[in-house]
Amino acid sequence: MNAIVCVDDDILTSRLLRSEISKYEIPDTEVYSEISPENALKRIESLKDSVKLLISDSTMPGMSGQQLLKIVSEKYPSVKQIMISGYALEDLKNSVSDCEVFVKPWNKQKLKSYIISVVA
Repeated sequence: MNAIVCVDDDILTSRLLRSEISKYEIPDTEVYSEISPENALKRIESLKDSVKLLISDSTMPGMSGQQLLKIVSEKYPSVKQIMISGYALEDLKNSVSDCEVFVKPWNKQKLKSYIISVVA
């Protein structure tokens, strides 16, 4: 089984991501949504090698998306990453590396294409 973990402190955005990605019907793939980086890390730890993709908001209380992506890339280097944000794309590209960046509202077709290329 493959797993995708989505994290956004806005519960509606987190659920929207999970719902949207679930519609892609990627075989043998489960989509999980979390509302905090700490919960996302626990989820990734529990799923271990089945996690193929982490999708994270950039700005969350406690731990930022950038901090979360850094931790995940160090502990789980095979996990691909997407950062989503309401901030300008250039600002984000300067603060993160080795991940795709999508600005809210994201282009659904581009997001879908990227996710399928990573997981399928």
